[in-house]
Amino acid sequence: MMFGYADEWWALLFVPVVLWVPFGPFVMGATGVWCARRPGRWWPRLWSVLLPLVPVAVSATAMILPTDTWDEPGRGEDLLGYFLVYVMGITVLPWLLGYGITRAVRAVGAVRAVRAARAADGQKERERGRGRERGQGPDEGPGENSDGGADDGPDAGAAESPDEGADESADENPDEGRGRDQGKGQGKG
Repeated sequence: MMFGYADEWWALLFVPVVLWVPFGPFVMGATGVWCARRPGRWWPRLWSVLLPLVPVAVSATAMILPTDTWDEPGRGEDLLGYFLVYVMGITVLPWLLGYGITRAVRAVGAVRAVRAARAADGQKERERGRGRERGQGPDEGPGENSDGGADDGPDAGAAESPDEGADESADENPDEGRGRDQGKGQGKG
């Protein structure tokens, strides 16, 4: 006698059924993640069906057979409970959660990547716009204006370094826009 059953080989099939209860949700969640990370591949989907096949099929067989107990009261409720807990709760729901959460995380990451790329493109556009504000086109050097000719004077266009621009704004309002060199050494007596 083995495990309280008669010495028949089919009693060994109940070992995966018992082990499926604690470990099955983790296995199915992992296969759901695997399927979500490799969309379009048939190998992860095949394993998602093959792994729970023995425990679910053996336990379903034990629930359905023998057929002479089908007339007992409450039999339909037992089958419904088995289906909801063992099949849906332990097997299908963890797979759906693993698959769905992984797809959602990947979708959010893709949206963030697109936003980051747009922000980088926007930064490049702003830099190009600053060049146009200075009177330069996108392919013009500092000595040319937007007409393709040379600048007319030494002050044509904006200042080329931040310090020069700060000096001009300091003349207009002495409290704002101080250059880096202007504020040094004022705190010492």
